[in-house]
Amino acid sequence: MSILILSDEAQASIHSGLQASQTQEQVDDLIRHNPAVSALLYSAKKIIHQEKYVQIKGLPILNELGWQSFVGYFGEYYGAIERTDIKTDCNYTGCSLNPLVLHNDDAVDLTHQPKYGFIQVTQTDALGIVANGIVLVRELKRKLQFEDPQLLRKLLSHPIPMLSYGINYDDKLKNEIITNEPIIYKSETGEYCVRFDQERNAYFYQMQGIEQSPDEALMIYEFLRHANQIKKKLFLSEGDILIHDNQCTLHDREGCSIKFNLDGTTYTRSIAVSFARYI
Repeated sequence: MSILILSDEAQASIHSGLQASQTQEQVDDLIRHNPAVSALLYSAKKIIHQEKYVQIKGLPILNELGWQSFVGYFGEYYGAIERTDIKTDCNYTGCSLNPLVLHNDDAVDLTHQPKYGFIQVTQTDALGIVANGIVLVRELKRKLQFEDPQLLRKLLSHPIPMLSYGINYDDKLKNEIITNEPIIYKSETGEYCVRFDQERNAYFYQMQGIEQSPDEALMIYEFLRHANQIKKKLFLSEGDILIHDNQCTLHDREGCSIKFNLDGTTYTRSIAVSFARYI
């Protein structure tokens, strides 16, 4: 497990610097030229390339300027910041009380799927730290290569349908998108990658009014069973950022809680999520 931590002195320096910065240029200058942050980002970029994920501790809660500068170090920042907490009246999976199934983000985006995902916990769960899980596709491929090569061949060749209205829940266009691609595929660089969102797969069959074939349902069940067996658990405290290679990993999280205050307001786990594409 790769964890990078800013010292107390470095945390104080970056926190005061961000508070004093009013423009994007000032934030860029702070993040790129602060020796501690510069060294941390350099290390994070090397680790994410090799290990496919890294956890960073000690950064303050990022605002829009901070996100643009931070994410821009890793690739093309395109203005997407999703902020969500936990709700009982939830119209998409990210704010659900229930555990999230292993998936990768924007799986229906065949042309511009983000390369890197960034998750920052802005408020922890009332009952403690909720675990996030991550699975490296290269490790899953190797596991299946020896334990279930027939399943691996199916995952590489059998397409599954997914349906979404818009790329993500914040998409303003809400155009219907239907994809039909294998769950695991090999990229142009030879890396094993993944494209999977069980909710969007189930949504396809719900909206089309047809039943999923038993063979496809079993393939997905076995895929998730094997993936969960090698899943790594990460524990993100408030302010921690998880950076993951969105195309070469799957991620999930445990179930959450909602605390109700005397005045009727709620206290829940909250996160901010952003993305970077290849430059």
